[in-house]
Amino acid sequence: MLLTLDHLLTQSDGTAFVVTLAAYTANDSVGGLGKVVTGSGGGMLLRGVSIRDNAVQDEPYIIHIFRSEPTTTIADAAAMALVSADGDLELGQVTIAASDYATANGGDYSKAYKAITKTEVREPSEGTFYVYLECTATPDYVAVDDIKIEFWYWMD
Repeated sequence: MLLTLDHLLTQSDGTAFVVTLAAYTANDSVGGLGKVVTGSGGGMLLRGVSIRDNAVQDEPYIIHIFRSEPTTTIADAAAMALVSADGDLELGQVTIAASDYATANGGDYSKAYKAITKTEVREPSEGTFYVYLECTATPDYVAVDDIKIEFWYWMD
């Protein structure tokens, strides 16, 4: 039996995901290293991700997903520059385009939903995966909690 669960992206220290209020440069890390603590023991199949944008900027992103903590530390608003050792840890990438967002009539936020295919996390006893959010444009948020990222996965 497969059970579908969802979890929010947090910062690497387990606190809420926070963005910088100054404008980002294209290809910057947004929010720095994030982690998703699933409590699944590490065995799961990622099925989808959503981004809620309270600023309704509909920014395009590349979401880099890692099975364990990458060797490269990239701070919030710093240029994404992964090293080859991180390539062995990266499970996949999800691209969110500006056209993926939708806003309900009269709504004050937009949301993008994206299916994730062929991304399996198998790390015995870990129950955690890591994420870098890379902007491909120049977002400039007005509140530190303007972005919310949520992952859905299946586990046995």
